[in-house]
Amino acid sequence: MSEELPPQSSKPSRARNGLDKPWWVIIAAAALAAMGTAAVGGIPSLMAWARSFFPVNATLFLSVRDTEQHSPMSGVRFSVIDTRNNARLRLTDAVGDVAVSNDGLAHLSVRVMPGLGYVIEASYALQGETFATTIPVAIHGDLQQEIMFDRTTWYTAKASEYVGPQSTVTEGPAQGPDLPPWMKIAYGELGQKETGASPGNPRILEYLNTVIHGPVEETNPWNSAFVNWVMKTAGYANTGSPMARSWLNWGVPENPPTPGCIAVFWTGSPTSLSGHVAFYRGDASPDAVEVLGGNQHDEVSIARISKSRLLGCRLPT
Repeated sequence: MSEELPPQSSKPSRARNGLDKPWWVIIAAAALAAMGTAAVGGIPSLMAWARSFFPVNATLFLSVRDTEQHSPMSGVRFSVIDTRNNARLRLTDAVGDVAVSNDGLAHLSVRVMPGLGYVIEASYALQGETFATTIPVAIHGDLQQEIMFDRTTWYTAKASEYVGPQSTVTEGPAQGPDLPPWMKIAYGELGQKETGASPGNPRILEYLNTVIHGPVEETNPWNSAFVNWVMKTAGYANTGSPMARSWLNWGVPENPPTPGCIAVFWTGSPTSLSGHVAFYRGDASPDAVEVLGGNQHDEVSIARISKSRLLGCRLPT
């Protein structure tokens, strides 16, 4: 006689539905599933963050129009400046340093670190004058940028020069009871000048190596590099930056200025990124000061600058 089996229930099995697990296991499994979904959704952001640590090739598509005529312009020259070291980037192709087409279009191919601050510098020669402007940009990849030429807002080359007529003074006191120790070193560098050949004067390259770690040429702006080199050689703290305006956050203010203090001036415009830094010698006239600095007429020299361009003077703490 066969064994009688108990009647089967019509309800689904708890084991088959996983309901035989403790309540906390079920909640934990659901939480892990939700976290997994969020992690998968965040993969694109994670990949973008990882890519920010590696250089990328980017193409900047630029269009230029005249504000007054509302028409495309050709002949505008472009370059890209890395604001971290105030250096112009090398183009990765032979096209792009000039807007050559009649429809005012140009492209620049550069290799950059994504997201860091860059500046597009544009210049245009018109009726014997050169007009220029700078446009800050953040480059994450290919970029389109429209640029409007306006002779009332673009500064001219004449207005952007940071030095006035070169002083007839070519040397100064190397000693003196009131002369700061760094000024003795600065005076000793008078006459160091660019050679006009690549890579350039080894002494100027030495200045640049205090602020730029890597290959340099004397065509790099070196006024801040000179001040950095002088202060470092004298045993004082320096900014370690090729940007002239970095000195505005160094040391302590000196107002009114005294001989030997570090004077910072604007170039282009008071709000632009560019500037000039040199050692203050004294007032040359009611409207101008006299400074000893580097990269003044391509050499270490003494020059005069309008007081209207002075942003501030500093001394070491």
